[in-house]
Amino acid sequence: MEIKYLTKLAKYNSKGSSNIQGISELEIQQFEKQLNIQFPVSYIEFLYLAGKDSGDLSLFPGTSHIKKLADENFRKFLNELLEKHKPDLNRPFWPFTEYDDFQHFLCFYLDDASHDPDTYQVEMTDVTVIKPLNLTFSQYINGLVDK
Repeated sequence: MEIKYLTKLAKYNSKGSSNIQGISELEIQQFEKQLNIQFPVSYIEFLYLAGKDSGDLSLFPGTSHIKKLADENFRKFLNELLEKHKPDLNRPFWPFTEYDDFQHFLCFYLDDASHDPDTYQVEMTDVTVIKPLNLTFSQYINGLVDK
């Protein structure tokens, strides 16, 4: 796979000391089919490089593992939380990492025409807040690599 957006992550991963593990292009296609989602290019690159285990990249203390995020029970749990807290997420989105049982998660919108969408933080506690991170997905991931 040609890496256009996550070149820092690809170089970091090639050093072999980060415990990062990706998934195959076929597996990515299977997840897209299972979820009826077309992921943006930058996220596909992330899955290819770190979709199985993001290693020492600290996305959130929860999970960013595609297998868990795509799990039917996990998705049902998220949908129940969304019904309860009713955040203003009226567009299709993908939570690419979560913590505190989805009380907090980072996401991007799936209908963003960009191959490298903007990212948002969602907090569903007493008051539901959606904050733009003012970073594209690749800027967010490459920033983690820089740390």
